[in-house]
Amino acid sequence: MGWLGLSVAEFETITFFQFNCKLKGWQEQRDARSREQYETARLLIDGIWRTVAWKNRQVPDVREMYPMPWDPKPEQPQGESEWEMVSRKYKFLKIRPEMKFNRDIMALIEKHRPALEKEFGPIKKA
Repeated sequence: MGWLGLSVAEFETITFFQFNCKLKGWQEQRDARSREQYETARLLIDGIWRTVAWKNRQVPDVREMYPMPWDPKPEQPQGESEWEMVSRKYKFLKIRPEMKFNRDIMALIEKHRPALEKEFGPIKKA
């Protein structure tokens, strides 16, 4: 019956708890398929960057460039100063000007913009 593949007889005999467990399992399976497709696309992007577009450059981590909701949240590396963190984010903005960071990061970038532009150059508009 429907997405769960239950027959009418089976649907009539299962309890609400059993139905809920089957539904939860189906949702987890659907989410896993979706996640696998996104991970495949991200892997393809990484492969293309490494072979074509970034021949003589250091390629940034694709997980930082295209974060997904299930990725662990990146922590500020031990000993990294505010300037190092802001300059790292600014380098990503130079590569992908359309990339969006949260308000706090953008405020820090604006705070340090003159020094960042002096060291790394201005960001070209997308």
